[in-house]
Amino acid sequence: MSPRFWEVFGYDPSEKTHKAAEWQDMIHPDDLTVALENFNKHCADASHPYDQIVRYKHRDGSTVWVRCRGIVIRDDDGNPMRMLGAHNEITTQKRTERQLERRVGELATFNKLAVGREQRMIDLKREVNALLVECGRTPKYDLTFADGANV
Repeated sequence: MSPRFWEVFGYDPSEKTHKAAEWQDMIHPDDLTVALENFNKHCADASHPYDQIVRYKHRDGSTVWVRCRGIVIRDDDGNPMRMLGAHNEITTQKRTERQLERRVGELATFNKLAVGREQRMIDLKREVNALLVECGRTPKYDLTFADGANV
């Protein structure tokens, strides 16, 4: 692993032995399973992409999202020799996605409330109109859309 890899997670690269066990201890267990499965599939079949998003634990305990992409370097017989890859830290993007998902949820809830409120208002206006007609008076509310359809 490059020195920058460790710095992203709050570590001094000189404190690390740069062994796979070190990064595997930092990765979320569910994501480690996916990463190792993808790695094994990619080693077995070069056409299988090694590309996934995983969560790492920062030294301070926070979560760091990383997109990991790579390719196995093979010998002349096609046997895996080494892994070459890139890690792109995407924590800000993931936070923004989460905020947007929350906002969409809030808007959906608001929309349901607004539609329900609008329907209640229409129902009340119908009741008022029905009572007025029952009393021999002219309905107060026009409940037709611009295209002439009734609400």
